[in-house]
Amino acid sequence: MKRLFSILLFIWMTQWVVAIPVKKSGWKIIRLASGVEIRAMFKGDEHLHYMEDEDGQKYVFDEQLQAYPPADYKMER
Repeated sequence: MKRLFSILLFIWMTQWVVAIPVKKSGWKIIRLASGVEIRAMFKGDEHLHYMEDEDGQKYVFDEQLQAYPPADYKMER
């Protein structure tokens, strides 16, 4: 029983380690919170996803504004 529990726990925990990347769909026109429209590409994975413009600035969709304000976090590789 202890061995079965350990195996099931291991399988469950590996779900959090592996994240599936987003499907690259090319460039899209998005509207920023300021009203300006820019070209951006969808990036990230199933846990963290964002739009990135040609200059590398990242934007996350805000449901309340129905627009993309700049993301306030640093992306490190």
